[in-house]
Amino acid sequence: MPGPGSKKNAPKKKKPTTVSDTTPSNNSESSLTPESYVGDIDNAEGWARVVDILCNYFKIPDLSTRGGLKCVHSNFDGIWQCLDGAYTKYARNPRVLGGIVGIYAKMQQNLKLFFGIGFLSKLVPLLDNDPTRRIALRSLSSVAHHGSDEIFLDLAKLTGKLVDFLEEYPEDDMFAELIIGILCHVLVHIQCNIDTQIQNQPEAAVLKTIDMSRVLRQVTLQLKKPTAPKFLIEHGARLVSISAFHCSQVFLENPSSFDFGNLDPKVFFQQRRLPDPLADALADYGPFRTEMFITVKAAHDFQSALMDVLRDRDLYKLGLTLAELIVCTEYSIADGYFEAQDPRTGRIETGVDTGLPFHTYVDALPHCAKLLRQRAGPGEVDKVDVLEIKYLIMKGRVPEAAEVAKKGLVRNPEMAYYYYARSMLADTTLMQRAVQHAGDMGLRVLEDASSEEDPKWEEGVAFLMSAWNDSKTFVAEAPPDNQHMRNDPNTSVDLVEIQPSCQQLAQSHALSRALEIKIPRTQMRLTQEAVVSKFSIAVDEWNNVILQLNDESPKQPDVSPDSEKVQNDLTKFLDDLQLDDGGCAKKWAAHPNCGVEEVFGLCKDEIL
Repeated sequence: MPGPGSKKNAPKKKKPTTVSDTTPSNNSESSLTPESYVGDIDNAEGWARVVDILCNYFKIPDLSTRGGLKCVHSNFDGIWQCLDGAYTKYARNPRVLGGIVGIYAKMQQNLKLFFGIGFLSKLVPLLDNDPTRRIALRSLSSVAHHGSDEIFLDLAKLTGKLVDFLEEYPEDDMFAELIIGILCHVLVHIQCNIDTQIQNQPEAAVLKTIDMSRVLRQVTLQLKKPTAPKFLIEHGARLVSISAFHCSQVFLENPSSFDFGNLDPKVFFQQRRLPDPLADALADYGPFRTEMFITVKAAHDFQSALMDVLRDRDLYKLGLTLAELIVCTEYSIADGYFEAQDPRTGRIETGVDTGLPFHTYVDALPHCAKLLRQRAGPGEVDKVDVLEIKYLIMKGRVPEAAEVAKKGLVRNPEMAYYYYARSMLADTTLMQRAVQHAGDMGLRVLEDASSEEDPKWEEGVAFLMSAWNDSKTFVAEAPPDNQHMRNDPNTSVDLVEIQPSCQQLAQSHALSRALEIKIPRTQMRLTQEAVVSKFSIAVDEWNNVILQLNDESPKQPDVSPDSEKVQNDLTKFLDDLQLDDGGCAKKWAAHPNCGVEEVFGLCKDEIL
């Protein structure tokens, strides 16, 4: 039982640890009682002032400096306990809650720590309160710019609520700018992470729960507004374009279908006569230069070479013949074997022992290459590599084929077949592959470019121009019956310039139908059809938006000075991050109005 003086002699209890007083405040508010700081918050003008009062009371260091953020990270538990306690105690005071969430948003580098202890659960209720909705959206926007895979999955679950705001406040330009920026970063990240070859992906599961029809409808409505700023148009357009792949049913009434039909040799060789328009087109090009003639002749020469080797056993001559055929057409080496009829039963038997060192036609290639390498004369070394490359490709060992081609290019950079193998293809035309590679690369680079001023923008345009020039060359020089003629004109966009290409595309389709070749309903094919069929209507509908996007002069809706100050003064707080030496940190992105993307990046090793 404690006696007299026990309190006096008892050890003093330590005060709860908060943030180290590394940046002591000279403001008298640092000594305010809880009741008085809450009163000052209620009377404060603007969110930035609310945040200042909270930082002074809890002795949170300057969050606009690296030193302050380092101190916050080292005392994270103490800060969280203080702010979480205030959040719980004043749960009915929206201004206190909004200021606390604003502090959280400022400490973006610690997002993973915040999310691990329930940051989002404290932010979401503020979306349902009018006074705190804007600060909550600003904080969400900051989170969306610095999130991880796990954070984006959590944010994606808020899509329905955010779209509700777009529907409820269609004329609030600030809401639209913030919300579309959030949706773009979150939904684009999730869709780009989806791998269709992997089952039960969390990203795919989350995307199925989202009504993308509502999302895209509201986004396109905002894009068409005369006051839509460049930031909103760029983010909205990116969200719409990326969503076309995984949410194609939203754009087209019927889901995408894929046909994998190829050339049927039986139909090909039984074809007696093509329709007159197709026959005339082939005759104009030159009947002996068409792929049909070259393929038929190659098949005949291949069979003749096999008959010859059965008689003379000369693998050297066979190798020279096969090397010549391989560079003429893709269908040069049949994947077959020697057959013979049993004189007693009349049955066709396979795997007949011919006395040759190979049983299948494909296996003849390495044997011929080996002998040819031993006896190769001037100019025949490339033929050895051609035989080896063709064998590796037919066996599905494309990387090894590309490696052989790489070594061959060092010796002879003029050998086109090496480039064919280096591009790791099963396609027959190098020019068409150049178009496809350059086009794909250009689109990827443009997606990563933040604006026209970004150096990547010029790089992406250069790739697309290269693809366009190669496409014109391919269409002009390739045979009308080339199997890739129906693929290449897809890269064209200008309808006036591509009318000849569209006509050749229709001609290629007619030839495919005559040979009973299914026209593949690939993503590129469906995109080309949609663009061509809807281009003129789309120009009428979106022309003003495109002109507005290209207009460099700032056009913002009129906002009263008082409203601008009260609603947006937190922008400066969220965006201001100074280096300890007085300079500014490097910008990652620039938001012209909202201050959501104008956030400053710090390298992790400089903070921790």
